[in-house]
Amino acid sequence: MPVDAFIHLDRLRCIRFPSNGHSEPYAWILLLWVDDTTIMSGELVGSTALGNVQGARAVIKAGIKAGEEAAMPTAQRTFARRFADNLERREIAVVVALFEEAETPGDAVRAGYNAFRLEVPDAVVAFALTHGLQPPATDEEVEEVAAAVRPKIVSAGRGALSAFEKFQVAIGTLNLDAEIGFETWSGDIKDGNKAFTLHFEKTFVLPFVNTPVTIIYEIDGRLELRDPPGPDPCQAQVDRVTRARDALNGLLTQIKDLQAELKQADPQLKPALIAEIRRIRDEELTPAAAAVEAAQHALTLCRADQSVLAGGVVVADPNLVP
Repeated sequence: MPVDAFIHLDRLRCIRFPSNGHSEPYAWILLLWVDDTTIMSGELVGSTALGNVQGARAVIKAGIKAGEEAAMPTAQRTFARRFADNLERREIAVVVALFEEAETPGDAVRAGYNAFRLEVPDAVVAFALTHGLQPPATDEEVEEVAAAVRPKIVSAGRGALSAFEKFQVAIGTLNLDAEIGFETWSGDIKDGNKAFTLHFEKTFVLPFVNTPVTIIYEIDGRLELRDPPGPDPCQAQVDRVTRARDALNGLLTQIKDLQAELKQADPQLKPALIAEIRRIRDEELTPAAAAVEAAQHALTLCRADQSVLAGGVVVADPNLVP
């Protein structure tokens, strides 16, 4: 029978971080899978990831210190894939790149994240074709994939910088977000539920004092398998709520990014940025919020009619009902 496979990323643990440092970790996450269908189609690997609003730079916990832990952002806690019945091969994997937020402009972060979503599956396929259709497993193999995609991600991010921002980077007045690590976990559905830990470690040499500093994080995750539930009679209303919330969150992110740009903008550019922020608030934000309210009301009515309790898990596969 079909199987629903859920990858849960439950919490981030800060193992080591400088006591005088400012920590704002965030993750890029990609779900991958291999089954008979992907192999026969020629794609070899299927993939899915969150959109820019929820996936590009969602800080897990600002100011987290060594010895502390924090739950992953809601949208990044659970990713899922439904595997069809009668498949000989059913494997799933999660790829996570961890960063420390600094001053990289929002456009550059989103460009890098888009490159991550596009380039990682291609790099995994290239690796699999030379390794018996097996995913990267050892640290060395994971780094081989990371090394293939890292220059493309960096290039995409830097390509989104303005000429002035590139100048700021060159003279050291714009501090770009730092990559902490690139880790992956994979499992075979036939092996059942499993817990796993992703380990991220990076050593930096502090400028001027030439002192090495090591940062260590870990993410606790698990694979959970479930029998598929019946169809959700309110799925259309659920989808409407999701679309409305995504649209509203996108506008809020636009405002946040514009406000960040405003702080660093040249005086002659500030009036245009202020005008755009006001326009979004006056013309788009209120209708978007009303659309969320209307969609949520429709869902509430549907749930009442069906006497079905809604779950709270966010999944990356819209075909699944958690």
